[in-house]
Amino acid sequence: MIDILEDINAVTGVTGCFVCGTRGELLATSLPTNLDDRAVAVAARSAALAMSGVRRVRRLTVREVSLHYVQGRLIVKNLRHGCLCILCVPRVNVALLNLTVDVAVKKLSTLLTQRAAADKQ
Repeated sequence: MIDILEDINAVTGVTGCFVCGTRGELLATSLPTNLDDRAVAVAARSAALAMSGVRRVRRLTVREVSLHYVQGRLIVKNLRHGCLCILCVPRVNVALLNLTVDVAVKKLSTLLTQRAAADKQ
């Protein structure tokens, strides 16, 4: 998973990313060392809850949530059995980012699906 996250980090405007499970547990991270681990854990839980909440209320599968802040942007991609969270600069080139992220989402979704199947056994 780390290799996939590092590929995403190589995109211009990305400052870090992480994968969390459906309950918000951190599964893999590739983040700058200056980020507070507790803040990342809170963001992971919030992302997982947001995806779950929108799914329940709208009865739809949400592919992406984009949160905009003054100092940056958090893009959350649905992985079915978790979320990919990408920290970016406010004006990241989303089209360029998605070229890498769309491939990463497929790979990560497969990994998490395999993990979920193994956990059920």
